[in-house]
Amino acid sequence: MMLDRNNKTVDHNNGPRFDKHLEEFYSICDQIELNLKTAKLCMQQCASSQQYLPIPVATSQQPPPETNALTYNQYLEVVKLQIGYAKDIHDTLICAAQNISPSE
Repeated sequence: MMLDRNNKTVDHNNGPRFDKHLEEFYSICDQIELNLKTAKLCMQQCASSQQYLPIPVATSQQPPPETNALTYNQYLEVVKLQIGYAKDIHDTLICAAQNISPSE
């Protein structure tokens, strides 16, 4: 045992704790994995957005007249309509599933 400058005892025979470093390494790997999954989901969302709404959304209040960009208010209306359609399809599927299931 030796004393360091802050008067703490340091045991140089054992060296650094391998298990603590390994645990820290796995923690960093988990964080990297979560970041990569989030990036993948963002890319999938972007691809879906471009597929189902190929018209760009204007980033300013008024889009330039020469572009086909939607204003943000128009975009919100499109999103509300898409959500409504998805809800209607969901309700129709639920109703159909209940009609197919045997009645008791």
